[in-house]
Amino acid sequence: MWGKKFIKLLLVFLVFFIGWIFFSFKTHGLLLKLQLLLLIVFMLASFIILLGIFVEERWSWSLSFILFALAILNVLFIKYYVAGNNWLFGITLLAALAGFMISISNMGKDREVIEEPIEEMPKVETYNTSKEKLVTKTRKKKKR
Repeated sequence: MWGKKFIKLLLVFLVFFIGWIFFSFKTHGLLLKLQLLLLIVFMLASFIILLGIFVEERWSWSLSFILFALAILNVLFIKYYVAGNNWLFGITLLAALAGFMISISNMGKDREVIEEPIEEMPKVETYNTSKEKLVTKTRKKKKR
């Protein structure tokens, strides 16, 4: 069912992007501009991924796997340049790792097909329509 997976990934994206925004504003200069541009690109990609999960497309899990792998690398890169805020780094990295693991676990799965039980047709008795004489039981009337 797409609903549970969609909601889980939506919450992971939400936590991750909030952490990333806080991290991005601790940078300055060209790095800040690059982080904001990358943030916009990642948000557009995450919208496409969530749309793909909503319509149950298999490519959306592969794309989310790539996106979260790049996001983990980006979080580690930002942490290298920004000192402090270990709790923010931990939460953001944990959200990215959770999304990465969710993507990996759903990459190989096919769509869930729910088979409806097939109702058996009632047995229909046919009548003999050939021109042969039909044998029927007849009652003899008793004369009184």
